[in-house]
Amino acid sequence: MHFARLAVVLGLIALASPAWADDPNALIEHGVALREQGRDEEALAEFRKAFTIAPTPRAQAQLGLAEQALGLWVAAEADVRDALKSQGDPWIQKNRAVLEQSLRTIAQHLGTLEVRGRAGAALFVDGAQVGQLPLERGLRIEAGHRTLEVRAEGFQSTSRTIIVSPGETARETIELRPSVTREEPSTPVREPRPNDVPPPPASSGATQRTLGWVLTGVGGAALVTGVIGLIARANAVSAYNDDPSCPGTDNPAPRPSQCQSHVDAEGTWKAIAIAGLAGGAALGAGGLALVLTAPRGPHGTAGISLSGTF
Repeated sequence: MHFARLAVVLGLIALASPAWADDPNALIEHGVALREQGRDEEALAEFRKAFTIAPTPRAQAQLGLAEQALGLWVAAEADVRDALKSQGDPWIQKNRAVLEQSLRTIAQHLGTLEVRGRAGAALFVDGAQVGQLPLERGLRIEAGHRTLEVRAEGFQSTSRTIIVSPGETARETIELRPSVTREEPSTPVREPRPNDVPPPPASSGATQRTLGWVLTGVGGAALVTGVIGLIARANAVSAYNDDPSCPGTDNPAPRPSQCQSHVDAEGTWKAIAIAGLAGGAALGAGGLALVLTAPRGPHGTAGISLSGTF
């Protein structure tokens, strides 16, 4: 009875397992049939099983063709190229022209990437690590917009988006910056004590008051100059009027040279008087405003603090 049950179980297992489960050639034939039905994903799985059992050029070529159908361009190029390296395989020789055409079609979807940067840094393309710098050779990647990222311990990771053109080589140099780390204080910070008395703050109005006094002084000097100009102008007018050879201002006759010099002196001193009086008044007023509005010391003094012990 036990032998009968065992026979039934073995029979069921045999029925559940396909005949090509361990036969690479049968797996390949089944994969080809699946591809003819448009079931490329399932065919790829069959070709991978066949290649794992027996890594023949034929199995690798079928693997590459299925990857091409699914748009796995990088893997497809590698598998078809490696399969074509076989010179003695009859199946490869028979289908070489078809495989070479497939390889050219695959290459139209790929470009080459060369990256320079810090040695030992990890290189990522579209989030997947593809190697470490420096690269031994150009990296084959799918054409289009690709996101590069370089990471290294102790450095800030850097990423950028590039465009890889079909059949072209994209070259990138990515420099990394050291990570910013906080340094611990070398000496402990002393907590303030109740008896600690901070030094009196410096008067913030000292500079303003100094500038105010300077402007006031300059304004006073300008006023003095303006007054001198008024006196000198009056003297020039008196000299003109006292000279009998000088005609009246309404006389169109030409003035003698000494009279003209009196007129010129009057005009010059008039300009000096106006500039001195107006400028002096403005500078003096501005200087006094700065002095009066400057901040005072903590005790109401003009920025001077006196302390002592008696």
